[in-house]
Amino acid sequence: MPPSALLIQPPVYDFALFDLFLRPYGLLRVGRWLEEAGYEVRFLDCLDYRDAYTAKMLGPVRRRPDGTGKFFRIPLPPPYAGARRRFARYGILPERVEEILSSWYPKDPPSVVLIGSGMTYWYHGVKEAADLIRRRFPGSLLAVGGVYASLLPRHCEEVVRPDVIVQGDDLEALRSALGKEGLPVPQGVVPDRPLLLERVWREAGVLRLHQGCPYRCTYCASSRLSRFVPGRGDALFDLLMDYRSRCRTSTFAFYDDALLVGKEEGLLPFLERVLSRLGSARRSGLSFYVPNALHARFLDRRTASLMVRAGFREVRVGFESAEEGFHTRYDRKVTSGEFLRAVEILRDAGFPPSSIVVYVLVGLPGQRSDEVERTLSALEDLPVLVSLAEYSPIPGTSLWEESVRRSRYPIAHEPLFHNNSIFPLEWEGFTFSDLECLKRKVRERNARIRALSPSGSAP
Repeated sequence: MPPSALLIQPPVYDFALFDLFLRPYGLLRVGRWLEEAGYEVRFLDCLDYRDAYTAKMLGPVRRRPDGTGKFFRIPLPPPYAGARRRFARYGILPERVEEILSSWYPKDPPSVVLIGSGMTYWYHGVKEAADLIRRRFPGSLLAVGGVYASLLPRHCEEVVRPDVIVQGDDLEALRSALGKEGLPVPQGVVPDRPLLLERVWREAGVLRLHQGCPYRCTYCASSRLSRFVPGRGDALFDLLMDYRSRCRTSTFAFYDDALLVGKEEGLLPFLERVLSRLGSARRSGLSFYVPNALHARFLDRRTASLMVRAGFREVRVGFESAEEGFHTRYDRKVTSGEFLRAVEILRDAGFPPSSIVVYVLVGLPGQRSDEVERTLSALEDLPVLVSLAEYSPIPGTSLWEESVRRSRYPIAHEPLFHNNSIFPLEWEGFTFSDLECLKRKVRERNARIRALSPSGSAP
């Protein structure tokens, strides 16, 4: 009987959760790695929004045609005194999780269980999954990986108590543990493609051209999680074709942090192959999204034109701030001139205003609300949508120590307080009320912009 591996995407405990192409891409890549080594692999998605039993008990959730939408939600008491928003557990019901495990493993437990983790402040869901596995399968090797495990390994060790913690893309600890248990040890690197499970990828697939990001922005942890490894457009196209043939996927989200970097060997050959082999979006039926912002500096007219023709329905661009000196201090990735030129290129290529989303970063340590006001004023006459990207303090980043000093919450000791929903860097110069006022202005502004776009809005 072959060894078995159980992969778990745990439930999420948070004040809010929206599925903006939230898929277990990294976890399912490790699953493919194990499958190729002879393991029988199963995937338990505790965030499965289609689960019939949970839908019967809680009611169905609202979803969108592009594969985004809401999750099942169970209201919970606030996790601490003074919480200003409603807390909840997101995912299928706990008894449903138990039922699935009983049906999959009536006798023999899985040889190894791998739990993925997302935001640091989502650790309660990871702990719930780990506690369940310890209770049901005490003899199974238990590993935890992902963002939380990589950024806070000591906290994970003390609170979740797995046998193995996988940090970033380093799988040596897992290899060693498998060997000690007498289990097959996968060789080589983790494949650059995930397990292609139709239930996971039918509504929206994930594409990632490059691994990591070459930039070292002070507010971002990407460089801590993975080194930058550029990808090839031809290999990415092959993955897209596998998605189409095995999962019937037509909507895709790029998980890249720096999609346009090295575009001559990466994105452009991919787009050209899409167009030459499958035709324009009208013929192929493909739709592409970029939930992570593009670098405006690398956008040119040829790239924008290919994106429109291939089926990009929305483009998100990182601007962050119009304040003088902001980018010199925080990221060195764009100037106001480069940003304005990028918007002009996108508009000329055929993207309507409601398909261009500009990120503005708010809530940085010591940032004043009037700085954000001035940025919104600078964008006032620009035909784009605005999205306020609320800062979350991330351990190990350049801004972490300053965030620890300035926050009124004990963020160094309790990851729940990393959550941007609570505004962890609130101070008298930028209050929660100020933030709510800015959000209201952005909603009103975006409503005006959407009214200017033709019906259907996408190019």
